Amino acid sequence: MFRALYAIALAVLLTACAEADPYTTGGVWQPTGINTLNISTMVVNKGDLIRGRGATGSNGTLSASAVTRLLEGNPKPLPKTDSKSSGGS
Repeated sequence: MFRALYAIALAVLLTACAEADPYTTGGVWQPTGINTLNISTMVVNKGDLIRGRGATGSNGTLSASAVTRLLEGNPKPLPKTDSKSSGGS
């Protein structure tokens, strides 16, 4: 009997949470299609949204060798930095 009451109370509490979801509540801003709108606003050539274009001035050799080193577990170490000369006040 106690388990049944516990299950009913839990169901009621979880149902109340669904009503507080801001994306399903009426009368508020709905984020439908906003990502598509943002990307289409930022892109210069609308054709790039359908088919991208390659970078000019690079054949990918440098990038491919970096990926190969990473996959083989032999990446280049990061350059040493001096924390004393990082700027600031």
